[in-house]
Amino acid sequence: TEKSYQQYAIKEIITYLTTHNYPQMISPKVMHSPDTRTYLSIAGFLLRQYDANMSFDCAPRAKGSGGSSSATRRYEDELPLIFQTIGYMFKLRPSQLQSVGAPQSWPHLLAALHWMVELLNYCETAFQESDGGAGAFDDDDTNKIFIDFLSQGYKLFLEGDDDDAERVVQLHEQIQFVFDEKAGTLEKASAEIQE
Repeated sequence: TEKSYQQYAIKEIITYLTTHNYPQMISPKVMHSPDTRTYLSIAGFLLRQYDANMSFDCAPRAKGSGGSSSATRRYEDELPLIFQTIGYMFKLRPSQLQSVGAPQSWPHLLAALHWMVELLNYCETAFQESDGGAGAFDDDDTNKIFIDFLSQGYKLFLEGDDDDAERVVQLHEQIQFVFDEKAGTLEKASAEIQE
């Protein structure tokens, strides 16, 4: 149900925030109906986890603070564009960000935060495995090469650089090298057995 998904998503988000040193106290009670400032703070933190160089003004503007200049982007306009750029498949609307805790807005905004946490968890796991961490594919070099290829490709896709022609050639060369190496080992073992 929607209620159980929301509870699950809130738990996942809080777990991520607390294990990654989110600078403010956060509780399930706050997350059930957060104010705009809290939501923007969490979104800004998660986006900086994704890209430390990301510039996102996560402070809501006070009414009448001269934020109507076309040179100044409002968070209601900026945040949906950022989520779209990094691959979030649903469109966030500025009206949802103007009433974050409202019953018609919160489920959509919570889902966006939860998606971001899942993306960050995936990236951490993929990069740990590609950096030589113990992973499920350590015993098979071809699987590890392929998983690294997919992880790098997804990262490039999120960055908007998804021309894979050269990367596919490199993948083929790497896998061919591993196959040739394994074939040599098998031939050597076969020759030893026949002697």
